[in-house]
Amino acid sequence: MVDKEKVAAVRRYLSVEFPDLEVRDHYDSERIAQCFEVGQGRRSSVAIISRQFFEDHEESQIPAMLKAFLLVEHLRECDLPILVGNEGLSLE
Repeated sequence: MVDKEKVAAVRRYLSVEFPDLEVRDHYDSERIAQCFEVGQGRRSSVAIISRQFFEDHEESQIPAMLKAFLLVEHLRECDLPILVGNEGLSLE
């Protein structure tokens, strides 16, 4: 499992960036990642953040890294799940 405080940091970051949308998350043991869903139903965007990403970064670093990767911009524009790893973003 992923450190709860690090997951909470991502949840807070997404909640600030998407203030009018619901942010939900769950751990996906098959992907070995924490999945975040922003929105509802068909209008949802999904970010899948690898456990390795969480393990390799401090809680305080995570929001700045997601911002540098332009995660929010990609979530707004892309219909496919976005994978987040140490090297940046990719599409599933």
